[in-house]
Amino acid sequence: MSKKPNPNEEIQGYIDGELDGEALKRFEERMASDDGLKRAVASEQALAKAVRGAVEPGSICAVIGCGGVGLSALQGCRIAGASRVI
Repeated sequence: MSKKPNPNEEIQGYIDGELDGEALKRFEERMASDDGLKRAVASEQALAKAVRGAVEPGSICAVIGCGGVGLSALQGCRIAGASRVI
């Protein structure tokens, strides 16, 4: 039984350049035909761009709250390369 990929992990892998070969090809084919996935990727890419300017790789981030904004901030810190998120 194969494990179904987590969509958020796939998006992060795509943004981080961790997908390659067949995985990259399948993801890009899905994205081309799925507007929701395309919007999610664009949103995460915009977040990554914004956070990379504020968080340096290897730094420690603190996020207060785990609502929609807090979870986005947590993801952004990870994308930017924070070594630890509190």
